[in-house]
Amino acid sequence: MTKLLYELQILLDLIVVQCKQILPYWLGGTLFASVISVFASAKLTQLASGIANKKYNLFQLIIATALGVASPVCMYGTVPLLSVLGKKNVPQYILAAFMVSSVLLNPNLLIMSFALGAPLALLRLFFSVTGGILGGTLVY
Repeated sequence: MTKLLYELQILLDLIVVQCKQILPYWLGGTLFASVISVFASAKLTQLASGIANKKYNLFQLIIATALGVASPVCMYGTVPLLSVLGKKNVPQYILAAFMVSSVLLNPNLLIMSFALGAPLALLRLFFSVTGGILGGTLVY
C-alpha cells in the first residue's frame, strides 16, 4: 500500500511540474488569441472578403495562409466564417488555404509550442504554412 502511495505522489509531482512549465505559455497564448479575436477579427474578414480574383494568385494564397495561422478561430468557427466568405465570391482555393492553415495552427497553439522549444515551434509554423499553401494549390 505504501508503494502505491509513493507512486501516486511521484505522479502528482510530475503533473504539478508539467503544469508549472506549460501554464505561462497557455496563459500567454490565450491572452494573445483573445486580443486578436476582439480587435482584429473584423479586419481579417474584411481583408479576406476583398479577394474576388478567380485566377490562381500565389501572393493571395500566401496572405490567406498567413491570415489562417493568425486567426484565433477554431475549426468549428472557421467553417461558418468560410461559408460567409464563400458567399462573397472568395475563390475556393483561397478558402482552402485559410482553412487548412487555421486548423493546423493558431496563435495560442504557436505560443504553447514554444514550451517544447523554439526549433519545434518554428518547425510547426513552417509546416502549417506549407500545408495551407499546398492545400490551396491542390484545391485550385
